Amino acid sequence: MLSNDATIQNIKHEILYEVAKLAYAGRFEEEKDELVYKMFPGPKARFRCCVYKEREIARQRIRLAEGKCPTESDHPGANNIIQVIEAACADCPLSHYIVTDNCRKCMMKACQQACKFGAVSMTRDRAYIDPDKCKECGMCAKACPYNAIADLIRPCKKICPANAITMDDNGICEIDENKCIQCGQCIHACPFGAIGSKTDIVDVIKAIVDGKKVVAMVAPAVEGQFGDTITMSSIRTACKKLGFNDMYEVGLGGDLTAQAEAEEWLEAAKEGKKLTTSCCPAFVNLIKKQYPELAEHISTTISPMFALSRLLKSEDPDTITVFIGPCIAKKNEKQEYKGQGNADFVLTIGEFRAMMRAKEVVLEPEENSDQQASIYGKRFGNGGGVSAAVAQCMREAGADPDKFNIEKCSGAAECKKALTETDGDMEAAVDVLRKSGAAKVEKKAGRIAAEGITRVASEGNTAVVVEVNSETDFVAKNATFQEFVQAVADKALKASVDKAGDGEDVCAILDMQSELEEKTLTIGEKLSIRRFQKITGDCVASYIHGGGRIGVLVAADGASNDAIKEALTNVAMQIAAMNPQYLSRNDMSADELAKLREITEKSALNDPASLPKPILNKLIDKAINDKVWSDADIATYEEHKSNMQYLFNFLSKEAAAQLAELALADEANIVADKIFNGLVEGRVSKQLKEICLMDQVYVKAEDGKQSVAKYLAEVAKANGAFTVKGYVRFETGEGLEKKNEDFAAEVAAQLQ
Repeated sequence: MLSNDATIQNIKHEILYEVAKLAYAGRFEEEKDELVYKMFPGPKARFRCCVYKEREIARQRIRLAEGKCPTESDHPGANNIIQVIEAACADCPLSHYIVTDNCRKCMMKACQQACKFGAVSMTRDRAYIDPDKCKECGMCAKACPYNAIADLIRPCKKICPANAITMDDNGICEIDENKCIQCGQCIHACPFGAIGSKTDIVDVIKAIVDGKKVVAMVAPAVEGQFGDTITMSSIRTACKKLGFNDMYEVGLGGDLTAQAEAEEWLEAAKEGKKLTTSCCPAFVNLIKKQYPELAEHISTTISPMFALSRLLKSEDPDTITVFIGPCIAKKNEKQEYKGQGNADFVLTIGEFRAMMRAKEVVLEPEENSDQQASIYGKRFGNGGGVSAAVAQCMREAGADPDKFNIEKCSGAAECKKALTETDGDMEAAVDVLRKSGAAKVEKKAGRIAAEGITRVASEGNTAVVVEVNSETDFVAKNATFQEFVQAVADKALKASVDKAGDGEDVCAILDMQSELEEKTLTIGEKLSIRRFQKITGDCVASYIHGGGRIGVLVAADGASNDAIKEALTNVAMQIAAMNPQYLSRNDMSADELAKLREITEKSALNDPASLPKPILNKLIDKAINDKVWSDADIATYEEHKSNMQYLFNFLSKEAAAQLAELALADEANIVADKIFNGLVEGRVSKQLKEICLMDQVYVKAEDGKQSVAKYLAEVAKANGAFTVKGYVRFETGEGLEKKNEDFAAEVAAQLQ
């Protein structure tokens, strides 16, 4: 579901920010009751019906920030991490089916006839469904020929994969603690911000302020939330500024978990037993609460968060571990396994942002100083990431994972669907997943993927740039997709060929078909590995523009040092901005130069206004003498011929076109004219300066005139001789047909 929840997110953030500020200052307990009046002073409301409601909602959110229930703490479901903010839950329709403005009040009355419970009647303007009589069978909606009856399932209820959400007599949302799997999807789906989660932000800050040893454990997904230039080292620096003693990557815990789970899977395979991963707490909750008979099939291996926390506490039992990541279900995992070595606290990315803002900490680009986890551990949270990591551990242990039937599934909802279809039969559910997966990939295959990103990878004196396409730019910004593209780049760097694309099956060349299908299923769009190209030189530089919209590589032979690499990076930026077609004019063949000259000649002949005056005057005389021009155009010419510069502002379009026809008819003589040749040579030279890199004006030139060639010559004079040998420029989607999609309509259709 897509929603414009910027206002909701802003309110959530502002409350967490104000709470964090007070907690860092040690004044939270004393001033928390006054905080709602500071944030919503009144007397006018900003978002709700009145300022009193706004304050009450804020008060309940502050209680959540303390780790408490929004209201009293003894109500049913009080132990649940996910909580309903009752003051905010009041504006969703109570009725399941409602009549829209599409109702024509037709004579057939199909809706009324279809209802077996007498719930449908006719008012003055439209049909009416009595909610007290309606049994929500949906027959009226099916019968209506105008699609005038809408099925209004509440967004929270519709998105919940566990059917844990109901409504009380007052229409307030209720979450069944016995069914809720703590996935948090309802939080993001609610358009009124009426569902939230308990937070540990106050407790974490208090531990920091009290001088305790508090260590951050950061999930790999956090890195991708802050842009391409923000690394784990950037986040480590920020964590220390916030008061954390240190920061560790949860990907390290992923490596530990993958190794343990691989061993467990191998043992289970010997016994003919099927196992599911234990790494996702939402999935584990789904099995335990709704399919308890399958609980024995859950791996007993602890999660990456759990594994890393135990490792840190084994070195120092007094260490307080804080997990930072996007998954709300981790809060439930912490609560369920509290005191067993698991994380002491869990913060979401939003809560982490609030802490940074409260301490005025800004993330800065920073080179990664060390790599704590393998690439498989870092991608643990991706769809199929656990399977890939476990398979790799099997290989390292000498086992062949291809001999095992490893099935991947994207999300708890898909798991539940497969299990529901098969009445909890795991064997049959696996078959459903296989079939549905193949069907989904096949369905997406015919769609157009013309968005996406570029990425580069390098090793030694060789670098590669790749382009991977998606259907929408939304996916291009997705961290999972970006990680996949980087994996493609890493694979392309080691490929036996230097270039692939232009209709070739690049996916087959890189042997990444299974990975591509997996990501297609996970992300939900058609993905395509379009092309890659390597470049080698004594010095190689790269540049990625616009988050990956353009990727550039530049290679040079000769001297190699930091100054030369910086110069090549500047040239790469030049290439990204100016898109040259050739390195220099020497790289153009005789045929290409001849073609350029021919096009320039034709262009000049078709634009008589730009022709030299002697040639233009001859053409005008012929147009008049041969009566090609109309009397009106001749009169216009006679009136304005004293100022030929502006003549074509007054001549008709027909007259200008007739002159062009005359010029083309006399092409041989005009082309032989020395003055015309000079005109063409000047225009060709100007175009060469635009399409040839070395002839282009350097974009950073202080005088606005210095060419790229002269800029590089100055760098070479000061830092050693080198020669640019080539470059590669990929722009996402160039040359591809882009389908003009009505995304609003598509999303609306998906919500039906």
